[in-house]
Formats: sequence, structure tokens, C-alpha cells
Amino acid sequence: MNAIFVFVAIAGAIIICWALGHVIGGHSGSMDPLVFFAESSTMGTILILVVYFLSNLALPFYYRKYRPAEFSPLGHLILPVLGMVAIAVPVYYLSKPGQASPYDWFPYAALVTVVVAVVYAAVLTRHDPTLGDRVGSIVADE
Repeated sequence: MNAIFVFVAIAGAIIICWALGHVIGGHSGSMDPLVFFAESSTMGTILILVVYFLSNLALPFYYRKYRPAEFSPLGHLILPVLGMVAIAVPVYYLSKPGQASPYDWFPYAALVTVVVAVVYAAVLTRHDPTLGDRVGSIVADE
């Protein structure tokens, strides 16, 4: 039940921020649910692609450090690099300059989100230095 409350609170905060952004930005006439869906799905897609990109980047380092006997150059180096190239193409087109408003600020919002997440992870890791290893092994072993 707590997870539902947290989810609803976060979803409500996202919708309120989106509405305020449209009102403050002078786009109050376009506060349509379909516009919200298009905008939020574009923003979400950028963030998901960043996560996939960083996962592909981290894979070779993880296998070289924690599972060197299982490391395969094709599966753990070449394919992740090809994946990063494939992911970079849609990220470029979603983030390229000259996008219509509000899409033009989405890359900056995604960058701020990533920076906040990295700072948050650094704070948590500073309080518990073993946290990163525990979370990494849980995710990798699943």
C-alpha cells in the first residue's frame, strides 16, 4: 500500500510540474492529455536510453573486474559498443538542437536528472561504502 501511495504522489507531482511548466511557459492552451503523453513519453524515452547506454558502457568493466574468467570480447565488449552506437542514434534525434518547445529543454532536464541521481548515489555510497557492490551484484546476478 505504501508503494501505491508513493507512486501516486510522484505521478501527481510530475503532472503538477508539467502543468505549471505549461502555464509558466505560456503554453496553457496545449494542456491536453495527448500532449502530456507525447511530451512525457519523449522525456521518459531519453532517460531510458541513457540508462541502456550506461548499462552497455558498464558491462565490460563489470565482467573484467568481477567475472574475468567469463569475459568474452564479443559478448562483453564488441556487442555492448555496438549497442551504445545504436542507442546514440535515437538519443541524438531526440536531443538535437532546434526542437520545438518544450522538447528543446528535455535533454537538459535529462542531464539534470542524471546528475542528481549520481550525486544521490555518491551520498548513499559515502554513508555505506559497500552499497554499490551489493546493488551491482544483485542486478548483475538477476
